[in-house]
Formats: sequence, C-alpha cells, structure tokens
Amino acid sequence: MTVSMKHRPPYVTLVKKGRIIAKATGILLNVLDSFAATYNFSYVLKLPDDDQWGSLQENGWWTGMVGEVHRREVEMALGPTSITEAREKAIDFTMPFDYEPWDILIPESIVTVDLTAYLFPFAGLGLGFMLVWPSLHIYTYVWSLVMVSTLVVGILAWVLSRIWGDRGILYPAKKSCKTYSFSLYVFDTFGCLVQQANKQPQTGPIRMLVAWWWVFCVVLVASYSSKLISSLTVRFTEPPVKSLKDLVESRKLLWTYLANSAMEEVFKFSAPDTLFGKVGQLHKDNPGLLVYSFEEGVTAVRSKKFAYFEDNSWLEFAVADDLALHGECRMTVVRDPFFYTRFGIILQQGSPYRDAFSYEILQLIQSGLMDAWKKQFWPQTFCTVNPYAQQPLRPLNLQDLFGTMLLMLGGSVLAILAFVGELLIIRYRLCLP
Repeated sequence: MTVSMKHRPPYVTLVKKGRIIAKATGILLNVLDSFAATYNFSYVLKLPDDDQWGSLQENGWWTGMVGEVHRREVEMALGPTSITEAREKAIDFTMPFDYEPWDILIPESIVTVDLTAYLFPFAGLGLGFMLVWPSLHIYTYVWSLVMVSTLVVGILAWVLSRIWGDRGILYPAKKSCKTYSFSLYVFDTFGCLVQQANKQPQTGPIRMLVAWWWVFCVVLVASYSSKLISSLTVRFTEPPVKSLKDLVESRKLLWTYLANSAMEEVFKFSAPDTLFGKVGQLHKDNPGLLVYSFEEGVTAVRSKKFAYFEDNSWLEFAVADDLALHGECRMTVVRDPFFYTRFGIILQQGSPYRDAFSYEILQLIQSGLMDAWKKQFWPQTFCTVNPYAQQPLRPLNLQDLFGTMLLMLGGSVLAILAFVGELLIIRYRLCLP
C-alpha cells in the first residue's frame, strides 16, 4: 500500500533526505503500524508531489494529498487531515481519531513605556463622569473631579468666611477673615491634599467644612498610596491580543494561515458580517498575506507584525522548540479555541479499508493507546495566553517609573524657573527709586 504523508508533529514527524523519507515517527505512524499488524499488509511512504494538504481549485482540480488519493495515485494519506464537507465529496475519511482546536500564535508580550503609570490607581473609577464627557482619557476623570472638588471647597470656605465675617472665630484665635483672600482659601484647601498644615481663619461652619474635607483627603491619599504601591510592584505581562475577536477588532497585528488548507476554506466561505468572514476578508483583499508552509507562518510571527492561525499541537511544538533553543518565550500561544477540527485518515472513495480502519481506531481510543501515544509525543510549553486567566507577573523595571521620574523632572524645572523669577523680581524692586 502506498501512503502519502506530510510532516506534521506530533502526529507525523519526518526526517527527509531530499524527497525521500528517511525516518518517520509520531502518533499516526503508530496507528499505521497497528493497521498493518492487524490486517497483514506492508506500506511504502511518500511525500505529496506538490507538498500541499489539498484544496479544491476553481477548475475542479484537487491539490495535495487529497488530490493524490482522489485521483487514485495512492491508497491512503496521513496528515492529520481536517474533515471538511468539500473534501468528503472527493474522498473518504475514517472515523475521527482526534479533535483539536485552532489557536493563535503571536509574538512575545510587549513591554510598553506608560508615562501615566503613576495615575493608574484611579483609572476606571470615573465611569459616571465618562457618560458626560466621553472624550477624556480614562485617567483624567477622577483626577479632574478631585481638582474640581478642591476648587469648590475652597470657594465655599471663602463664601462662608465672608458671610460670617469676624463673628464666632474659633481658630486661630482672634485672627480676622478679612485679611485672608480667596486665593489663600483655595491654596489652603489644596494643601490638605498634600498633607500640609491648614492655617486659614475658621468660623464654626468653615471648621465643620474643613473637618470633612480633611477626612476626604486622608481617605483619598491612603487609597492612592496603597493602590500605587501594589500597581508598581506587581506588574503583569500584557500580550498584544487575547482572543480572535480582540485581534480582528484591534488590528494590533495582521494575521495569516496556510493557503490551500481547510482553514482557508472555512474563512473564505463564511458570511462577510461574521467574525470568520471578517478574518477571511483580509486575505480576499490581500491574498499575498497567506503563507504556504508552517515555517513561513512561524517566521511571520517572529517579525512581530503577524499572528498565525494553526492547530494547537503544531503551535505548541513550535513554541517548545523555540523555548528550548533560546531559553525564553519569544512566541506565545493564545488559548482561545475559536474552532474545533476533526482529524481523519484519507482513503479513496468506496475504499474497502474504511470500516476496518475505523473499527481499529475505535479500539485504539477505547483501549487508551491513543492517549498514551499523545502523552509520548505531545509537546509541553508554558508560553501561553489564557484570555480568562491572570497574566504572568514580571519584575518591576525602570520603564514602570519613567513617567514618575518625568513628573519629578518637570517639578524640578518649574521650581528652578520660580527661583529665577523671584531673583529677577527682587532685582527689579531693588532697582526702583
């Protein structure tokens, strides 16, 4: 029996010398050996002439391994090969021997410089204000409300001082409100936020107002300090995308997958207004973005411009090999299974082996041999992204404090400018007659 097969770890792992298969191992080779032992036949292995899996062309011609079986050039093809409606019209499949999700391979997580990281503790707390002014940055809402509150309390304290005048002054004793201007009330109110002493003259109503303002300031400062410490010391690695929907909507990366494959069929013939249709539309408009080998897809991911769609096991194999070679996760598998494919063994239409091989596959699954072989050949990798799980921690670095340092530098520059301004004013006053 002549068997056509493609290199596809962990199911089929080939060592090739030119177009000759020197050695073949993997889950499906164990299955094939089991077939041969049970039904007493020998086999010869070959590579598909065009090195493709097989897809239907516009002229009705089938490419790849599917085409070779369809034209009865070989009796069987091992892949594994995804079972699709179009393929089942041309060839026969055994019962599925495995189900596997399609996942996404993306570049390593990107560490970005966030100059507003010190504002992060209050991010997202002003959702009500967002409805009124949605164009503001998310960090701006709470901080704007704090500044507005400071101004309102300062104005209210000044108004109360003017209404009550010098009557009933309690603190500090016998100090007139009239000598305290509007700007000094506002500045003193702001001083509470930075934990400075409050020396404004206070009547009974003002003292009650300031007391509650101090409570507000203490709670605000304590909340900010605790959140800032936790957000700066516990930093998470943020992947470029977390799901297929995120990838399509954000367009942070372009995406690619194998041409002339079952995946291309699914995306190409999906309705344009669906998520799969939007995925396929990119390659209808730009067919040159598709790749023609797994190696090309991995190379596209390493360029940090593309995400690559493929069966989960193949992606994990690529990541595990890269991790073993370089000692770090340079690529990541996004565990967001958006489609499950069934794998079957390809046979000629009306093949007498179909029922016998399907029965043998069922026995291998029920006996636990298939699971044992999967554990033997399946790769293990920790370079993954789960969209519903907390992302891995990373150590604090200088980039996390860059915005805070810029803030300190800006304050230092303002202080120097204020110092120079004071010197110029003093010199000007000394020069006056």
